[in-house]
Amino acid sequence: MIISDAIKARHADKQYITREAWRNTYREADIKVFPTDTPDCCVLISLAARGPCRGWQPTEEDLIAEDWFVTD
Repeated sequence: MIISDAIKARHADKQYITREAWRNTYREADIKVFPTDTPDCCVLISLAARGPCRGWQPTEEDLIAEDWFVTD
């Protein structure tokens, strides 16, 4: 699905979004995004990072991708 549909599809049990392409490329990192309406913008969560990273900056490919889905 497109990114806006994935954001709208989130619910209490699954608050994050991610891309199928990321699962195939960065399996060990488990990358997911937590969209907010706060000054933190979208927060990137990754096992490879030391903690959440605020202000995720998507690539053009991320914005036009159709492989987004909701995750926990």
